Amino acid sequence: MTKLLKVPTLLPAAFLTLALVPGCKHVAPGTDAGMKDDENSNVPGTDFRELETKPPHLSNGRIDVTHYDVSLTFKSMTAQDVSARAEITLKLLKADRFVRLHTEKSTVQVLKASVISGNQTTPANFSVIDGVAGHHYLSGSVLKIQLPREAAEGTEVKLALEYVIKPQSETSDRGLVFKTSFEHEPIFNTRNWPYYARFWLPGNDHPADTSTFHIELAVPPDTVGASNGELSGNDYKNGSGVKADRLRHFVWNMATPIPTYSVNVTVGKLDVIKEDICFDPAHRLSGDQISCDHAAAKVPFVYYIQSHHSQRDLFLKQAHEGVRQMILMSSILGVYPYPKLGFVTAPHPFNMESTSMIVMISPEATTHEVAHHWWGNTVYIEDWGDLWISEGFTTYFEGFYSEIFKDKYSGCSQTRGTLNNPKDTDPLEVFNNTPYCKGAAAIADLRKSIETLAADAGQRDKGRDAFLTVTRRLFETYKFKRLGSESLVKYLRAHTKESLGLLNIVTSQAAVDRAITDWQGKWL
Repeated sequence: MTKLLKVPTLLPAAFLTLALVPGCKHVAPGTDAGMKDDENSNVPGTDFRELETKPPHLSNGRIDVTHYDVSLTFKSMTAQDVSARAEITLKLLKADRFVRLHTEKSTVQVLKASVISGNQTTPANFSVIDGVAGHHYLSGSVLKIQLPREAAEGTEVKLALEYVIKPQSETSDRGLVFKTSFEHEPIFNTRNWPYYARFWLPGNDHPADTSTFHIELAVPPDTVGASNGELSGNDYKNGSGVKADRLRHFVWNMATPIPTYSVNVTVGKLDVIKEDICFDPAHRLSGDQISCDHAAAKVPFVYYIQSHHSQRDLFLKQAHEGVRQMILMSSILGVYPYPKLGFVTAPHPFNMESTSMIVMISPEATTHEVAHHWWGNTVYIEDWGDLWISEGFTTYFEGFYSEIFKDKYSGCSQTRGTLNNPKDTDPLEVFNNTPYCKGAAAIADLRKSIETLAADAGQRDKGRDAFLTVTRRLFETYKFKRLGSESLVKYLRAHTKESLGLLNIVTSQAAVDRAITDWQGKWL
């Protein structure tokens, strides 16, 4: 995510299916079944307070959502209501008679609820209640659904909600937004960061609870529907074709867990530019494409943009800088882990790293948003107080891109502000240059500390490789897990000596401890 103050290179019927199977783990179609549930659950830092009794930007610590299956129907490209259905699979982390979800009563209208157990369907009581109002337009609305009986801790529950979404007005930028004319065309687009997914999708709207997604979009036949993950059939322009409802259907699967803020849905009259990006990640510190006939890696590149966009050529040119960054990052940290590298030009208050479907509003930030697919999208943050983990690493590697291809590191830096904020921090209260620029400066200084260890061991020429080896092993350890300031420092203390040893750099644990202690004291 880049800020546009520009960080330098920066409802219908509700069904509820209840599977009373304590401890059962839901695996969505296409999900890596080898991924342990506790790597993505909402367990760490669990807060068992009722959702309506605490600030609305905090997570519901009583549940762990594992999968969202969402269907949205856009009948026309006007500001009409959007019909929606969402099946939500979750696990109870505490015995309960109710399930509570973040929602927004001004934009989400739930019509009715039912409980499905086996072949039996019975009406369910539900209500939208007022919780604690928050800052930045959070009303504190909570959707409270009654289960047929109290369910034990570990029980898997499946909620299926049918509802109506009332898109936000022309002047709003929260939730599902409709613009009558964006670059001369009407468009629907979602703005979810940091906690506005609840304006169109009831759920656990917090980065601590990551989930897989299945999204089906039924859109007017002369439009396209873009979203995260892999498109069924891979026909980005035509989707699955026009169905009996006279709408064109697009079916998307996001088989790796992501936070709700990272979801994107865009519907509009858009051109689709596609090519295959082929490269060899073993070519270290390279951004070069190679022939697909002999490539070790192939990633589809897809760009959605308006035919008459005033900066179309510039956006497309800069997107290929993002492609080059994707190849570079793949050679440093491991191959890009998603089924496509997607971009869409759409109305949004800032460029947004939505996983595999980046939203661009200004063309120059593609290398930043692509780097997020390693930091923020794949290594998650533990809570909003550690926003700097996502933005600091990303901003650093944006600058590193310039170091490799332009011979000069260009990441911004500063020493003002606090990096590791309290766990209950509202992210919009720390949405400034600090997590970006001070965060990047902290990572640059960490590199300096590791290079000094290498130099003290008589291996000055291996300093950069030493830093990249530590960073790669950190990424591999926390891939699809959450990383916070405390766990980062703990990891560096425990594994830096071992990582340097892989390059035959011999140092002592005492020297590592001193270096990490000095670094921690300076930045955290």
